[in-house]
Amino acid sequence: MTPADPAVLVEEFDPHDPAITADDLYPRYGRLRAACPVTRHGPHGGYWLATGYGEVRAAALDAATFSSASGVYLPAVAEHRLPMLEMDNPEHAVWRRSLAPWFNGLAARRWQPRIREIVDELIDGFVERGEADLIHDFAEPLPLTLIGEIFGLEPEQRAQVREDALEFLDNSTGDAQAKALLDAMVGRWVALVQHRRNEPADDLISAVLQADFGPFDVSDVDIAWLMFALTFGGHDSTLLALGSMLLHLVEHPEQRAELIADPERIPAAVEELLRLHTSLHNFRRDARADTELGGQRIAAGERVLLAWGAANRDPAKFPDPDVANFNRPNVRDHLAFGVGRHGCIGQFIARTELCTAIEAVLERLGEYRLAGVPRRNGLTGGGHHHGVEYLPVRFVAGPRRDRE
Repeated sequence: MTPADPAVLVEEFDPHDPAITADDLYPRYGRLRAACPVTRHGPHGGYWLATGYGEVRAAALDAATFSSASGVYLPAVAEHRLPMLEMDNPEHAVWRRSLAPWFNGLAARRWQPRIREIVDELIDGFVERGEADLIHDFAEPLPLTLIGEIFGLEPEQRAQVREDALEFLDNSTGDAQAKALLDAMVGRWVALVQHRRNEPADDLISAVLQADFGPFDVSDVDIAWLMFALTFGGHDSTLLALGSMLLHLVEHPEQRAELIADPERIPAAVEELLRLHTSLHNFRRDARADTELGGQRIAAGERVLLAWGAANRDPAKFPDPDVANFNRPNVRDHLAFGVGRHGCIGQFIARTELCTAIEAVLERLGEYRLAGVPRRNGLTGGGHHHGVEYLPVRFVAGPRRDRE
């Protein structure tokens, strides 16, 4: 592909644009990618948008050139940085190492039986009605309950986490109102961190308080921001992914029937649907030196928006990218969890939640069908988040299978 002249832009792309809808989001990406996989845009002080798979992946893997330390939101949502997300090595590695035992593959396997219990308890709560909003009744409380248990949160604290997340999604534009809301949220986390410092428990907050951060000073405020970032990312992106998967399966009954007939195919289906219906669409990086990306010269200090959602539908990497193919040979190459040192630390637990939830829904709700018009968003939460907000269904309930 011949690089486009960055001064000749097919169309402007602003992730905060309220005119972006679920229906035209991917066509917009496609038009920009077809013109050039890296294009220059004017809003928010200017930035480059990378929409090609190869370009997004290359920049994400080159953390030495494309830094996260100046912020991953565009514009920044707060004056305080988000630990891990907005750090480079060696500091990032120290933080990540302290958290890894709580989120690695072994931890996900330990949590799987409890995840299945939560899933069944949630379905028990609505199964006799024969109808439900699978977002409000299922996709939302599942990851919120699990992340609450990992963090040792009481039910009312979990409810506050969700309320805070919704306010953040509505106000993550970096203005004064948004920063005031974030300050209030973080203030609640500081109080909880200080409480755990005085009364430790067997939870993630207490573990972080006892961690060794080597030469780096870590305050209660730093830990509070970490808790906000982890709880927000740990439940919101998962509920969006699960909602999109549940909607996809009701809209594609032939694929749902395949999974009902052969549940062992669910993990591959989950990977393909993560690619097709990416929840977290973009994060910013800042060039630390003059470089080149997608045939374009990027100057030191310029900002680059890595569009994960666009990369996951690049036909050069994924032929027929707008179609779900549960037999796609390279499906695990998707970037729904990012890639490289900043790849999502919670991806093992998220995969376990998604596979367990899909298995239970297909087992217990079977050939569920729409009971109204579902609602999908364009881009929310600083232009990052995309998914399903409302999913009304009806079903004929199947039996709950006893498990040891």
